[in-house]
Amino acid sequence: MDVKKFLILIKEKDKTHEVTSFQKQDNTILITFNESEKVYSYSLNNCEIFDKPKLLSTHHVNDAIVCNAELIIQFGKYVKVFFNDGSNELFLANKDKEMSNKADIFGYCQRIAQKIIMPENDTSLLERHYRKIKNIKKDSALYAYLTKQNNGISNKNDYLLFPFGTNQSQYTALQNALNSQISIIEGPPGTGKTQTILNIIANLIVQSKSIAVVSNNNAATQNVFEKLQNYELDYLCATLGNKDNKESFINNQPKIPKHLNTTEENNTLLCHIKSLNSNIQEIFFLQNKKAKEKELLDDFKTQAKHANFTHAKTLPKLSNTLALKLLKIKIAIEEVPNISFFHKLKLVFLERLANFSFFKNTKESILQTLESYFYTNSIHELEKSIDLCTKKLVNLNAKKTIKDLQDYSMKFFKNVLALQYKKERKIFTFEDLYANSADFLQTYPIVFSTTHSIVNSLNMKNALFDYIIMDESSQVDILTGILALSIAKNAVIVGDKKQLSCIVDTNIIEEVEKLNKEFKIEEAYNYLTHSFLDSITKTLSNAPRVLLKEHYRCHPKIIGFCNKKFYNDELLIFSEDKNQKDAIKAILTPKGNHARDHYNLREIEVITKELIPALRHKASSKDIGIITPYVRQKEELERHLDKDSKDIQVDTVHKYQGREKECVIISLVDNQLSNFVDDPKMLNVSITRAKNFLYLVANSEILNTQSNVADFMRYIQYNNFEVTQSSINSIFDLLYNANKEAREAYLKNKKRISIYDSENLAYHAILEVLKDYPSLKVATHVRLGLLIKDTSSLNEQEQNYLSSALTHVDFVIYHTMNKEFLLAIEVDGYAFHNKKSKQYQRDIIKNNICKKCNISLLRLYTIGSSEKEQIKNELDKQWQ
Repeated sequence: MDVKKFLILIKEKDKTHEVTSFQKQDNTILITFNESEKVYSYSLNNCEIFDKPKLLSTHHVNDAIVCNAELIIQFGKYVKVFFNDGSNELFLANKDKEMSNKADIFGYCQRIAQKIIMPENDTSLLERHYRKIKNIKKDSALYAYLTKQNNGISNKNDYLLFPFGTNQSQYTALQNALNSQISIIEGPPGTGKTQTILNIIANLIVQSKSIAVVSNNNAATQNVFEKLQNYELDYLCATLGNKDNKESFINNQPKIPKHLNTTEENNTLLCHIKSLNSNIQEIFFLQNKKAKEKELLDDFKTQAKHANFTHAKTLPKLSNTLALKLLKIKIAIEEVPNISFFHKLKLVFLERLANFSFFKNTKESILQTLESYFYTNSIHELEKSIDLCTKKLVNLNAKKTIKDLQDYSMKFFKNVLALQYKKERKIFTFEDLYANSADFLQTYPIVFSTTHSIVNSLNMKNALFDYIIMDESSQVDILTGILALSIAKNAVIVGDKKQLSCIVDTNIIEEVEKLNKEFKIEEAYNYLTHSFLDSITKTLSNAPRVLLKEHYRCHPKIIGFCNKKFYNDELLIFSEDKNQKDAIKAILTPKGNHARDHYNLREIEVITKELIPALRHKASSKDIGIITPYVRQKEELERHLDKDSKDIQVDTVHKYQGREKECVIISLVDNQLSNFVDDPKMLNVSITRAKNFLYLVANSEILNTQSNVADFMRYIQYNNFEVTQSSINSIFDLLYNANKEAREAYLKNKKRISIYDSENLAYHAILEVLKDYPSLKVATHVRLGLLIKDTSSLNEQEQNYLSSALTHVDFVIYHTMNKEFLLAIEVDGYAFHNKKSKQYQRDIIKNNICKKCNISLLRLYTIGSSEKEQIKNELDKQWQ
């Protein structure tokens, strides 16, 4: 019987291929089978015949996505799938009338997999894995990813365990993992990503779940395994993947520890755990508040030191006034030509700001004093708030509470394990990995593998892991990410978009671009432009995400740059500044072509003859690391190290991801920065390998470029208070940002920074332009006198004009990393600034002042056009 034209079910089993002929007779069906002339009679209840086949183009069949299908045919309420390997399978047809016919993402990835040939293979290993997948179950994480249908799940336990410690972000990450089919954890360096994974694993094991822990490479998963090993929990783990790993595991199966036993009653432990869980949020809030304020305090102190503010005399009333209130008063004074008698009365008696003698000073002196006290009082307020947080944390017994939660959680966790592993376990054979996977997972519920090999670790044809935890997912490509998700019901995706991404084989780019068009692939699934982390973040917009904010690894000055440059100031720095001298330092080699073929002898000499000897008293050789972008420089550095320095690890940036050292030296090599060396992800990884000391060795000419590395150099110089020869002061952005907020409040309109529409329009134009210059910011309404450090070149008229409190520039654009001035912008209304007006004469004086003091000034005219282009051209000119 032609299986593509008929479907014959006998007692709900497909017997079509065994039937020679059939005949309907009254309430029975007469059937003759192959190789037999005997006729069998079946009632209509036991036999169904479908003879009107309908060819389907959809890959969505009822509760699954069908893969590797040669033909899909609908027979009434059934769909029969004929696979490429010659097998077939029967499904119930879709309950909905409309069949889904979305882009075949799986087929797209399978076609790409055919192009990727592994070394020493004439066929693609990835493609062979893809060929084995026949359907994607509706309850799998892969189904959720492909159909964008992330589901909530019910956490059956009403408590959370933290046997490995926790903080606020990690607490949220665990909640998300247990309550959503797919959740995403963004883990910047040093934020306790591994600790978070371990807590998730512990909570799942208590619920008798199976977990696959995967990554693009074995180093990341090995880190998790070693932490479990340190806690004597490796007997729960199976390190599988490729054939060698599986054979090694089978030959060395761990034994259950003999000392496994229960301690306190679980009910007693749970009471403690639940109580501590309910009280810990206030502790987290105070810890994070304190960390943020400590970072802000450091910024204020650094900026105040650069500003070198001095008070003519101590004014007690000013000292006791809130910093924000001082700013509001300052703005109100700035907006009027002269301080009236009634204004002074209000400030003295109502605001209790100062006495009348204070207002005998010039307006400029009054404003400078208020600005000075803004810094002094802000520092005092922050110190007071930090001290209050500290006292509250002591009263809450914060350290003990967190430690108790960890200890009670670990005791409860080990109690559960002691009950589960009372008996001697079975010794498994290699064949059991395929023939007895369910029993294997009950014994070893945590399986480690790479994303490439997890599908081949066990026979998961008829079952799924409860969870897959994918670490370093920014280095996982979409092809292997899909394979990994196919073997689990739920997924926790862990990674950092700001660190190194997966590398695409350049040989297949053209062919993949053709496939993108052929399959009409939406951008979020584009193999060429998205890592798996990027892709799943965009496709599953409803998946809960958390950024692990609390940073513990690097010295505050080291991570401070990455926080400002890459993480939008979202990290909370918990590491301590122990007043180490030269925590960060830039060693700039003289101008010249020192680099040849990705090798720079000048930098090697600086490192081996100057830096390493100076570092001996700070770190031992094994605690020093040298990072460089190029393999050639790595090899030459290793060759030049003396015998006392052989323990120093030298490696490329890509090899150093996941490692850390007390002291790190970065050798950039290039005379002129390439996009490869200046890549923000490469720089972020390089910097965050260092715990306490970081030294950058680079060509001095780089400092004059618009680049990520130059931003880091500026940051180092600013934070080390290195003297730079300039007639212009650095920008006090903490003051100007607060100024802007106070000014907005004064103008009673949050979207306006000026009473003039022209200035408001210009401000938004500047913000648009600065989107292309992430290292630049704009300050508004800046007094010109604050900008200029040296006024010796100015004549008397210019000095008098400059000393006026009303003399300001509308906008100042500056570097965020060293607060260095870059460009001043003035907005000139035609009526107010025409050649016959008094303002025009003032403009000429201002122009002369700016020219003499090397202040770049751009004037935007309200009757002009192309303002954005003018701003951009002027900014680009400053870099030349």
